[in-house]
Amino acid sequence: DKLWFFLSGGQQRNDTEIAGFDERLSQRMPSAFIKLTFQMNKRDRFQFFWQHERFEVYNRGLSPVRPAEATFYDIGPDSPFHLGFFHTFSDKTFLEFSAGYWSMIYEQKPNNGRDVPQHLDYATGLFSGNYGVWGREDTAHVTVNAKLTHHADEFLLGSHEFKCGVEFLSGYEKYEE
Repeated sequence: DKLWFFLSGGQQRNDTEIAGFDERLSQRMPSAFIKLTFQMNKRDRFQFFWQHERFEVYNRGLSPVRPAEATFYDIGPDSPFHLGFFHTFSDKTFLEFSAGYWSMIYEQKPNNGRDVPQHLDYATGLFSGNYGVWGREDTAHVTVNAKLTHHADEFLLGSHEFKCGVEFLSGYEKYEE
């Protein structure tokens, strides 16, 4: 019996300066990851992993013609996880089973909310007021699969690997604008 584990975390950050602005286009993505592998006996192994990320972009659309008040921010947390099982029947035959789930919410939110309109001065090309679009997307998927693999030496003029399996995938995606 053995147990292996791996933990990880991080923070990505990217800031873009635009001449003439105190504000920046700012992107952050904090993340975490954990993986556990359990060798139950000589023939069976179980695995689990989970990951979480939170995508954040502030002042999206910031430009010389679009000040921070007329931009939007993106947020998008997502979390996949996975369960896996591996069984060895012999040195030539094994079974793999896995199940996974992934969910994500992605939102584009105008900096001044959804009730403040966007304005464009056609004479100058400058935007003000707010960003004109908002959106939200919810997504989730489930997948389950199993496969049996057998390796055959010296069969039909060579060595071959035979696999058979089944997979199921289901999910939804909902978008609002």
